[in-house]
Amino acid sequence: MAAVHVEPDLAALVLGNLSSGFLMAYIFEKWAGMRNSVSGALSGAMLSALMAFSYYSILYATTNLISLTGLFIDTLINGICGAIAGALIAFAPS
Repeated sequence: MAAVHVEPDLAALVLGNLSSGFLMAYIFEKWAGMRNSVSGALSGAMLSALMAFSYYSILYATTNLISLTGLFIDTLINGICGAIAGALIAFAPS
C-alpha cells in the first residue's frame, strides 16, 4: 500500500475542511463570543496553527511522510487559513 494517494480523495478533503470550520465556528460562538474580524483572525490563526503543529509534529515523529521544513510550512499555511476563516466567522452576523 502506498504511503500517499496519487490523487486526493476530494470527499474526505471537503469533509475534513468542513469539520474544522464547524469546530472553529462552534468555539468562537459558544466559548469565546468573537464578534469582530481582528479578534477572530488572531484566534483563528492561533487555533489552526496549534492544531496543525500538534498533528504534523506527531506525523513527523512517527512517519516519513513529512519533513521538518514541511512541518513548519504547513503550520504557517494552516495559521494563515485559520486567520481568514476566523475573521469571516467572527464577522458573520449571528
